[in-house]
Amino acid sequence: MASPLEISTKKIVNSLLEGEEVDGQIKDLLVTKLVEEKISSLLLLSNVGNDTITKIVDSLPEESKGSVRLYLVSLVDEAKAAQSLKRRKQEQEVEAADLSSFRDNIKKRFGDNVQVPASMVPPYRVLAKLARNPYDYVPVNEFLTSPSGEQTGVQQMQDLNTGKAVSVQISKSRKVTCLSDWVEGFCRWCTALLMIEPDNQNSDPLSMLYYLSRIVSLANRKDVAAAVGFDHCYRSQLLGRHEQGYSISKVLSSDLDPSLFISAEIGTLSVPGKVFQPLGKGNRKDTPCVFYAKGKCSRGDKCPFKHVKTGKSFYDLSEDSGSQKNGERNRKRQRRSRSPSNQDTAAKRRREAVQARRGDDATHITSFLHSALADNTHKTYNSAVSLYKAFLEPEPPFPLKVEDLQCFVYALSQTRMYKYSSIKTYCGSLKAVNLEKGYALGTTSTFAIKRALQASKKLLGDTTEQKRALSRQEVQLIGSLNDFPGCKLELQCLKGATLLATFALLRAREALALRRGDVSFKADRMVVHIARSKNDQSASGHFIFVGCVAGENEASLESCSAADYLRGVTLEQSHGYAAAMMSLERQ
Repeated sequence: MASPLEISTKKIVNSLLEGEEVDGQIKDLLVTKLVEEKISSLLLLSNVGNDTITKIVDSLPEESKGSVRLYLVSLVDEAKAAQSLKRRKQEQEVEAADLSSFRDNIKKRFGDNVQVPASMVPPYRVLAKLARNPYDYVPVNEFLTSPSGEQTGVQQMQDLNTGKAVSVQISKSRKVTCLSDWVEGFCRWCTALLMIEPDNQNSDPLSMLYYLSRIVSLANRKDVAAAVGFDHCYRSQLLGRHEQGYSISKVLSSDLDPSLFISAEIGTLSVPGKVFQPLGKGNRKDTPCVFYAKGKCSRGDKCPFKHVKTGKSFYDLSEDSGSQKNGERNRKRQRRSRSPSNQDTAAKRRREAVQARRGDDATHITSFLHSALADNTHKTYNSAVSLYKAFLEPEPPFPLKVEDLQCFVYALSQTRMYKYSSIKTYCGSLKAVNLEKGYALGTTSTFAIKRALQASKKLLGDTTEQKRALSRQEVQLIGSLNDFPGCKLELQCLKGATLLATFALLRAREALALRRGDVSFKADRMVVHIARSKNDQSASGHFIFVGCVAGENEASLESCSAADYLRGVTLEQSHGYAAAMMSLERQ
């Protein structure tokens, strides 16, 4: 068996200093020190740091320190280079084997004569990531190539700790700016899936084409931002869908998240800025302005599009000359309407209108502020203030005093005639009225009131009951009713209204306020428009979407309610059904 001295001489010093003229005494000294430090391989030598080098050099005579340090540092650098070259060769061998396997997968799918176009092959780092787990989401912009072959944004750098070559992003990744960019990135993602798997069991081209057509259709109906945002949010759920048992083909060919698609359609889906960025002003300067060509652009130099001047010949007597004159006339009229004098006149009228309202009676202002809250809220406030005022007479109730409010909570609790929820509501109402009158409680006072409420809760207990939701059997029972004693309305319509309120989770007043046009049906969902609700005092309105589950699970609802019962809601006034339903509950 070779001694450590022979191993260090043969495998380290001789291999690294091959072909170099080295003093024999220094060479022997290097071997001796490496053996003392138990450095017996190139791997160990490549990880030697400055502390070890300094330790070795300090143990040498003064006249040998400089030359030995120089040779030792050179040996360490050569060892690092040798290990880096070894790793790079191994990675190249692995990459070549992977690419060969990917080509074989393409041949198994489409035949021996089919090859992937070079422009459609994604970067190997992305291929390797998807090969480990096809369900890992890679943003579509990662598949986009740079316009310049020398500026790809990703370079191979050497890790200073391990010496291993890693992919490093040295510039911002290219973002999706238009529909063609997204199509390019998505096609490369599809190519990657086809390359890493040999069959269509998990991913097939037809489902990819269906998903592609769906995104393009959404971009045409809404805009590119909505389509890219939906794709980013939907395909980022791939890993979770895989845990539920869905394949990639099933995810692409089915709408497993209808609410997400609807959000994209109505424009409420946010688009991450790291993926999509619309074209800026500088990029749009090459696009002609269609309004300028018609003589309707009034933005002048501030217009982000290019103004192309189409000159007319003296001999051109076409009808366009008249339209051009009209366009010029419109531009002059717009410039006159936006002149400083006209703008000053409009601003003066607005100022005068505001100043005229300054003398309005205080009653109007009070009524205006009173309309900010719902009537039920004002009733709750007035009830709490009246009770508190009677409790403190003849002392004034406001500003609130912590001692008086604690005594008030104590008195209500000791009577045991009030629930804890009512006491808590009274305290909240009193604090709100106190703020309206311009008084604020400090942190200490708020803590003291909270402590009193905790004592009340401990004494009375929180008796709030959570209402039980309807079970599947109870909903099926509603749909299967054929006769109901005392019901004067058509039972089919009553069942439709009941199921509508159940599935849409409507409050009683929301159901009573529904009109004929507020309910509409589509192939896979019901859309209910709520004009005003308890939490929407300004009547902004919102939509509720109820998906149809028929076909997904045959045992979900017998005789599909959306097809058989909910259609009846549009036959008559739905508030009549809801009123009848409420009267039956009172009976």
